[in-house]
Amino acid sequence: MIIPQLILSDIDGTLLNDQHKLLSSVKNAIRHYVQKGGLFCLASARPAKAMFVLASQMNLKVPLATLNGAYIIKFDQNKTILFEQPLLNKSTMQIIQIIKKNHLKISLNLYSGEDWFIEHPNYWSSQEAKITQIKPSLIDFNSIYNQKKIHKILCMGQSQVIKQLSNLLARKTQLKITTSRSKPTYLEITDQSVSKFAALKHLAAYFSIPLNKTMALGDGDNDLTMIKKAGIGIALANASPALLANADFIVPSNNDGGVAFALEKYVQNK
Repeated sequence: MIIPQLILSDIDGTLLNDQHKLLSSVKNAIRHYVQKGGLFCLASARPAKAMFVLASQMNLKVPLATLNGAYIIKFDQNKTILFEQPLLNKSTMQIIQIIKKNHLKISLNLYSGEDWFIEHPNYWSSQEAKITQIKPSLIDFNSIYNQKKIHKILCMGQSQVIKQLSNLLARKTQLKITTSRSKPTYLEITDQSVSKFAALKHLAAYFSIPLNKTMALGDGDNDLTMIKKAGIGIALANASPALLANADFIVPSNNDGGVAFALEKYVQNK
């Protein structure tokens, strides 16, 4: 068994339980791992500000792979950007046009670095604000293209509408994007080069750690590449079928402290 020097963990559905809370068993296991010299990093579709809140609760002082890895930032006083890959401006414009042209009832959310923008308040953005503990800013999307780099687009809506949008975008290869459904009602859109595995490679190189001495933990399809290619890939019991099929090990669910189980079984006793 490889002893991982670097662990990259998803947040929602993995690190946190279904009430978006951090179990004390998970927090204690991470603290023990870090005290022994391990590097425990977070990788999430969440924006940086939402991840700062959680990192503070866990007293983590490591870079954060935010927006599915499109924006990697050091969690320090200067908030140093280690890596960023925005969408092409024309791709952002075309995606918005596709949604409006097809009259899709979707909550459209644009993420630029640490900032979250919407055009008007809605049920979905309010729900997301409660989960992440941050609030979006209002902006006219027509004015944003030449002012901001957009690192991620989050589309939220009923699952059948999200599926319809996903199918529409799949035909638009010229957009050069990657799409993933972190939930049936969420569609995450980033540049085609962005993934959590790419984030894992960046962080491993940053810390001069071989990939075969890393561990990845996740539950959603956007965690698949890092689970398959990390030194040890861990899926929680509540993970998607694809993740369960490709993980090296399956641990208890997020509600049952699966991350703590993984650290105790595959790290701390080795």
